[in-house]
Amino acid sequence: MYGVDRTQARLLGEEPEFSSVIPSCMPDLNDLNETVCKTDAWYVDYVGAVTDAELARTVEFVFLSDGDKGRMTKEDMLVHVLTHAQSHRAQVAAMLDKASIRGRSDMFTTFLSEGRSTEAA
Repeated sequence: MYGVDRTQARLLGEEPEFSSVIPSCMPDLNDLNETVCKTDAWYVDYVGAVTDAELARTVEFVFLSDGDKGRMTKEDMLVHVLTHAQSHRAQVAAMLDKASIRGRSDMFTTFLSEGRSTEAA
């Protein structure tokens, strides 16, 4: 998720700063937190300023995961970034279920509800 979320360069018509979706080394938790916060802020700024016409623009690129050619609108790219982590959470939940381990809900509405009730406590 760390890599996919950081593909903002594609939205700008540039190449990402890395060449694989699997990092060669994982950042420590402080660096990871800092990068995630900066990345989130970048996306908030981007969607606050981007026009509908720009979102409809198609971008051609090469997937970092397998080298295949890709073609998506900027709007589709944003939807992918928004939903990417959720699909991985669902995959982990399915693995936990197979191991008879009860994990946290992967439902977004439950996540929000649980987070808000925790903040209120």
